[in-house]
Amino acid sequence: METVFISSGIPDDLRERLAKRYRVVDVPEGTTEGFAAYGEPAGWFMDGGTPVNAAVLAQLPTLRAVSNHGVGYDSVDVPAATSAGVTVSNTPRCSTTPWPS
Repeated sequence: METVFISSGIPDDLRERLAKRYRVVDVPEGTTEGFAAYGEPAGWFMDGGTPVNAAVLAQLPTLRAVSNHGVGYDSVDVPAATSAGVTVSNTPRCSTTPWPS
């Protein structure tokens, strides 16, 4: 079973769907080293508080996708990710949907 890192507060239903297909591992936001303790991820859901640069990507050779749970992906070095074969995405309209009152 492939591993997915989560470093953000994703909706419970998404976490449950991921857990049916992947080994879901919570990685503290801001982690930039010591990834061996968490496993070898295929994907990583985050919220922009963790820098993903060439040094981080070099530690994660199995990573294929990074998804920022939010608008933009300023914390991701997109050229470094592209060079490493990692797809980068975000949720562009996540902050345009009104929260229930």
